[in-house]
Amino acid sequence: MSDPDPPRIIRFGSFEVDKRTGELRKKGSLVKLQQQPLQILLALLQRRGDIVTREELRQQLWPEDTFVDFDHGLNAAVKRLREALGESADSPVFIETLARRGYRFTVPNRSSKWTTRHTIIADRRPTHTPVTRCQTFTGATTVTPGTPLPCFATNFG
Repeated sequence: MSDPDPPRIIRFGSFEVDKRTGELRKKGSLVKLQQQPLQILLALLQRRGDIVTREELRQQLWPEDTFVDFDHGLNAAVKRLREALGESADSPVFIETLARRGYRFTVPNRSSKWTTRHTIIADRRPTHTPVTRCQTFTGATTVTPGTPLPCFATNFG
């Protein structure tokens, strides 16, 4: 069963992407990203952890009657996306390349205490007041409107 009202804001690492406005932000600051790299990012986020093939990306980015150097165009768009995310093919953080097959979006561990992926998906920013004491959180979560984001802080003495 698909979600009738999918999240509009997707957060990962220090980034968030707004699917409605097509904006990528890092720590609240707008990051310039062209349309094709944005579409690749959204496709990877939609299927994070799974392979998105080069052919699937070609079909999404270019109509069938478009004649382009697909390999060069896709490689350039992925390179621009990686630059916007502060990574490279040689030292990937979010985008894993699967040679001649496609790409996979992975979320890195933030510290040794976090043992699984950390992707927070939220419809909007929380409006609750900050907490003063938290428990360690491990895993991924989906946050629904009106629900405070889980606290990730530790060592509050």
